[in-house]
Amino acid sequence: MQFIVNLIKERGGVMKLRGIDFGHVFCAAGSRNFFGEGYWHSWFANWEGSTLVTKTTTLNPREGNMPLKQGTTQPRHLKPDCIRVKPVSGVALNAVGLSGPGADALLQKRMWQSFTDPFFISFMPVANTKEGRLRETRKFVELIQVYRRDFRTAFGIEFNATCPNLKKADPLEVVAEAHDELEILALANVPISAKLNLLVTPKAAAEIAAHCDALCITNAIPFGALSDDIDWVRYFGTSDPKCSPLAKYGGGALSGPPLLSLVCLWVYEFRSVHNAEFPINAGGGVSHVWDAMFLLEAGATSIFLGTVGMLRPWRVQPIIQAVNQFCAARDKR
Repeated sequence: MQFIVNLIKERGGVMKLRGIDFGHVFCAAGSRNFFGEGYWHSWFANWEGSTLVTKTTTLNPREGNMPLKQGTTQPRHLKPDCIRVKPVSGVALNAVGLSGPGADALLQKRMWQSFTDPFFISFMPVANTKEGRLRETRKFVELIQVYRRDFRTAFGIEFNATCPNLKKADPLEVVAEAHDELEILALANVPISAKLNLLVTPKAAAEIAAHCDALCITNAIPFGALSDDIDWVRYFGTSDPKCSPLAKYGGGALSGPPLLSLVCLWVYEFRSVHNAEFPINAGGGVSHVWDAMFLLEAGATSIFLGTVGMLRPWRVQPIIQAVNQFCAARDKR
């Protein structure tokens, strides 16, 4: 045990952005819904000691592929057909498509404004053109500026640059546009984290890092991508998005244990080659305490939990406690 602590002390840092301590463990965007209220399966997970990252909101209302109950943030159906899970292997495939009431409606509920612990609001523009997306981001920043005085605690914005269920998927386009989006988001004058996926190289991520306060890696992986590293056939019988269980929604995107080793390698390369200290919130496939330790040893500043909260909810609190304990020891170095 002490050996792991010593390894962790050599890497990482503190997830303190602009003087705000955001903690060591986050939830993945969407895993606890918009206000931390979660979903029916959330009753079995104890998230105490972790930091909320909200479900990703768009500027305007968006039905996506998971319609919500009228006037609520809960799915209309108990088991939405845009989500498939493999409980034994712990993997999930989703094509939710950013369903939600829109940023203004969420801010009008004044739930975020009542929070007392630092948290992140996840946002993504979804217009069909780059100009349209930049315009949506500007309007989102304007909304934040209007409501900001009512917030009781500090908060950040997690810019979802790589939602796998939208058509803007070319990594080169994502990187180029992220620079412009982040420059606009900077006008909100709050900490900004850019959420990327493994298709964005550590080198490209280092360029993005110049425009934000932190990076978050990884988003879910589009069906069939990284087929040399992910055994799609093992889990779904095919690597062809057209034959995916969620083919009618474009194939969906994978989260869970198959991503863990890839995230560790990504973080290690970023730390070793590009930037030894820039804050990284890493996750993807964390199902055990030791999974979290691997990410921290690779160089993650903090970790996030997602699929485990749905498929292994009894493990959430032990992981949170273990990570907080280890990071407290690491940060005393």
